[in-house]
Amino acid sequence: MSAHFRFSPDILRRLGEELVPHADQGLLELTKNAFDADAVNCSIKLENVHIPGGKILVTDDGVGMNESAIESSWLVLGLSSKAKQPTKKFSRIPAGNKGLGRLAALRLGHKAILRTRPEDEPGKEYVASLDWDLFDQAQTVESIDISIQTKKTDLPHGTTIEIQDVRNTLAAWDVQRLAQSLILMSDPFSGREGFRANLESPEFLELETKVRNSYFDDAVYRLQADLNNDGRAEFRAYDWKGIELWYDRTDTSYKTVPAVFELWIFILNKETFSSRPSTVKEVSEWLKVTGGVHIYEDGLRVAPYGGADADWLEMNVERAKSPEERPSTNTSIGIVRITDNDGRLVQKTDRNGYIENEAFAELQRFGKDALKWLFDKRIKIAEERRARKRAESAKHSKQASASLEKVLQHTLKSPEKRKEIEREIKKVLSASDREKSALREDLQLYRSLATAGMTSAMLSHEISHPIGQIDKLIRKISRSLPKAILDDLEWSISTINAAKSKLMTYARLPLKLLRIEKRRSGAQNLNQIVEQTVKDYAPILDDEKIRVELDFGPNAPKVFGSVALLEGVLVNLISNTIKAFARAGTPPEKRSILINTSIEDDNAFLSFSDSGPGIVDMPLEDIWLPGKTSEANEAGTGFGLTIVRDSVADLGGSITAEANCEIGGARFVLKVPVIDR
Repeated sequence: MSAHFRFSPDILRRLGEELVPHADQGLLELTKNAFDADAVNCSIKLENVHIPGGKILVTDDGVGMNESAIESSWLVLGLSSKAKQPTKKFSRIPAGNKGLGRLAALRLGHKAILRTRPEDEPGKEYVASLDWDLFDQAQTVESIDISIQTKKTDLPHGTTIEIQDVRNTLAAWDVQRLAQSLILMSDPFSGREGFRANLESPEFLELETKVRNSYFDDAVYRLQADLNNDGRAEFRAYDWKGIELWYDRTDTSYKTVPAVFELWIFILNKETFSSRPSTVKEVSEWLKVTGGVHIYEDGLRVAPYGGADADWLEMNVERAKSPEERPSTNTSIGIVRITDNDGRLVQKTDRNGYIENEAFAELQRFGKDALKWLFDKRIKIAEERRARKRAESAKHSKQASASLEKVLQHTLKSPEKRKEIEREIKKVLSASDREKSALREDLQLYRSLATAGMTSAMLSHEISHPIGQIDKLIRKISRSLPKAILDDLEWSISTINAAKSKLMTYARLPLKLLRIEKRRSGAQNLNQIVEQTVKDYAPILDDEKIRVELDFGPNAPKVFGSVALLEGVLVNLISNTIKAFARAGTPPEKRSILINTSIEDDNAFLSFSDSGPGIVDMPLEDIWLPGKTSEANEAGTGFGLTIVRDSVADLGGSITAEANCEIGGARFVLKVPVIDR
């Protein structure tokens, strides 16, 4: 007697939806299948996918498949060739693999129909239907027969996949992400034509216009790093005119695939763009879609690398630690082009990036080293520039003193008058020295805070790695254990997930607060900043059982300043309130915050009240002093309200505090000039 492995239909769900959970990933795999079929064009059409029961059509003009290819390849899951053989027509290196992404896409609906017309069999069309409801009802997968029908056709060669009766709706964000992935898929920055993926939607057309209207010539710096077959690298940097600024050949050996890394760095201010045909806004909008460092293997993008959410070279965390002269995913676009004929870089089963083996780690090290090399060059120039300015300032100061002395000698003949003028000048200089001394103390204070902030940002970035491991382990446990045991562990798993979400919130907040665009001054909508800050802190406030009530006046106050200043005020007030509730043991049902905004005369007012214990154990006038804290365990720095006071002053306003208000706790009232009604 002989026996065989058989598979439950549930394996299709596990291999499909669980390994490739996002609809756009699966549809992207169908597009890669079109690329492998030597198609020139591939189109995805979405019909009523915003409601259950919609339809998805994926059509290409590739070489198609005959009956044998459908049976021996398209219907075989997990098939993976060890050696990448170029395609016959265009000699492309195949991008598709294993078929799990294709399975996930086909199972987006209750039924999927394949219609394919092979180029070498004109006039023939092969049709195969997959009714997933039949599979789900069957005992084993292999018990369901799939018939392949042959029909006559006048249509040209190619393939159409129709996914009917879509199970789950596709949200606007899913469509946006799919559009962006398709546009970036086939290296739109190389200038080469060969394969084009298209999504029939307004979102796609708008994004495609942004991407293809490239602004590389507006970059202030361009980095080019070449990694040859021997693992040796060469680094070059150019200015916006294309003139080579620096060149180095490294002695370091990188054990990875050959690569070319190019990075274009932009300085997004009006001065830089004053003589350019494009605008800061145009380039900023372009970088929102294209920014970050993307990887292209054999001409096709490897998702998800690129953008703030997949910052694999850690540009943003390095910028947070040392903002000067560092690029971020919002101010640069980078492209790493590789050819991996030996298969040293292996994509994950869910097609979401590479397995982090030695070859990938070395490629990552190469990219980081290139960025550090450019940073070292730029920071050296910046230091030399600062040294020249300091020397020039000292020289000008001496010249001014000498000039003043000459004027006094020439204009004041009376010794008494001259002594009187000199005394007054000394008073002015003494006051100036005191002011400089105070500024130096403030500078030291804020440098200390900056160090703490940069350390926090670095740790926030690093904490995401173990959190990711927790997520993977939870999924692995959920797949491995019997349902009865999982039901018993439901509360424990949900508690772990809640703790993980809270940790991720804490991890992401410092990086959000340090975004460079928030430090730009301009007209700011006070209500919008309040709403966004409360939204960012919502997971923490919910966890602490704190209810926030927003009460805005009829008109939204507009004030001049930066988001960072206003956000800094709110964040410190929220943080102080959370600590006050915990310190006083305020019951969860009595924890509330009330934020009001209004306009009176020419000023905007923001009132921040809480139901905590109020300001205790400290005189009201001392709360603004740096280093003063009411926390007995010294968990607080005592700088929070100092930052609040200074930030409000920088906004041209003032702030007052009350020890207790009508809802019980402290109240802070900001008064800032409005610039627009």
